[in-house]
Amino acid sequence: MKLRVSGTTLPDTMRWHLLSSVLLLAACGGTVAPDPGTEEPLDCQAAYGWATVKVEDALGAPVAGATVEAMHVDTRYTQAGTTNAQGVTTAVTQDIGAGTVRVRAFHGTRESDTAQLEFICGECSCTAEPRSITLRFAD
Repeated sequence: MKLRVSGTTLPDTMRWHLLSSVLLLAACGGTVAPDPGTEEPLDCQAAYGWATVKVEDALGAPVAGATVEAMHVDTRYTQAGTTNAQGVTTAVTQDIGAGTVRVRAFHGTRESDTAQLEFICGECSCTAEPRSITLRFAD
């Protein structure tokens, strides 16, 4: 019997070395190493693809129902969301794309100050820096 590996017939001594190595590995409960050409799957569980935006009035009280608008500086792509009863929204997401984003809020005729954040993107998703911002109306 001849053992062929990748189209090459191995000499008897090499066959015994290969066979004994595989048997020893199996007896010790080991596993064969993965092909170095394959990549391990990415663990994307810990990615945060949004920014938390809080909107406050001049006294620091939360503003419910404010419209928060985010605009990507380079692409001009925009996202909008509405604050909840605590004056918070997470509507600014990684879908806006990597790069600099300017964020402001509107409530009636009032407009807040403008804040800036960066979405830094990796293989799985993007992370906002800073993760949260607070916008204030200057009543």
